Amino acid sequence: NDPPETMDVRFADGTRLKVPWGEIALPGLGEDATISMNYDGAARVFHVSGQCERRFVSLMDNIMEKTQDFLDNESIYRGKAIRLGKDLRPQFLNLDKVANTPMYLSDATEFALQPIISRIEQSQRCLDQGLELKFGAVMEGDYGTGKTLLAFKLAHKAIKNDWGFIYLTDPTKVSEMLEIAGNLCTNGVGMLTFVEDIDQVLRGERNHKMNEILNIIDGGDTKGRNIISIFTTNHLELIDPTFLRGKRIGSLISMTALDQPTALKFINSYLGDALSDDASEAAIMVSDMNIVPAFLAEILDRVKANMVYTSEDTASCKDILASIGSYKAQMELAKTSAHKSSDEEDFVNLYKKLIVENQFKDTLKSLDLVA
Repeated sequence: NDPPETMDVRFADGTRLKVPWGEIALPGLGEDATISMNYDGAARVFHVSGQCERRFVSLMDNIMEKTQDFLDNESIYRGKAIRLGKDLRPQFLNLDKVANTPMYLSDATEFALQPIISRIEQSQRCLDQGLELKFGAVMEGDYGTGKTLLAFKLAHKAIKNDWGFIYLTDPTKVSEMLEIAGNLCTNGVGMLTFVEDIDQVLRGERNHKMNEILNIIDGGDTKGRNIISIFTTNHLELIDPTFLRGKRIGSLISMTALDQPTALKFINSYLGDALSDDASEAAIMVSDMNIVPAFLAEILDRVKANMVYTSEDTASCKDILASIGSYKAQMELAKTSAHKSSDEEDFVNLYKKLIVENQFKDTLKSLDLVA
């Protein structure tokens, strides 16, 4: 006559299930027997309590133990990728498309990734060799070098090897995220975590937030936790150097502009059979101009758009060079606009010419005030 409240639980595959929640009557365990479930969102603690006749206490203990076992080993997030926003509410991520997205890395980047990939793909062998699965890495580089894509590709590897993955969008919540990863790391092999723009919370002098993060990473209770943490930054120089020391960060992964061999692979793959000749000259130009992968993709998209416009089936190296030239002109214009001086700066420069450099006549001529 008094059905329990239910909660709607959503799973990674999109299915949903209504489960009992709140206080539930258990008439089979005696008069007025109940079990009650609540969640403290601030502390991230699941509370289970209840009452029953004394003769059923061992059964109630079994319920508690089984609940703990599910949390430790069979969470619905086991082997899944989740995204945590500012409110830290988990949302499942689908990484299927990432697996088929091409990516080309330099030899130096490939080498720096080996400690992470080894731990993900050869976890037991690492343990047999006395290597902790706990590991930290900083991925640094300019915008467009592919840091996020690379992290998601590593996440795809992790899911295939019974690791979980957490993508945190708000770096100010990194300490909370690491605690959540610690709670989930016994589900499967471990947890791979990814935090962007870590310099936002690790720059300048040591503060409470920074100490909190370092204490979690360094803490003795985290020694046995299989957590691989990847932090990205566009401004490595802003990060407190103490964060980068060896025991915390085992690998510094530098994502750079494309070198000539990598650029050529990128072009050949992106255009495929539509490329009519050798693109080595264009690859050299990409390298010389320090073009990053995201911008090269835009350049090649222009080439494809031109093919559609002209109804051509192929594109040549000359077409790529023309698109690079257009990109270069655009970037130079953007650079000029970004550094356009203000009225105050114009006044200071004029004052320096007139008073400091004593260029009265030349300056007046430039302003068309004298013949």
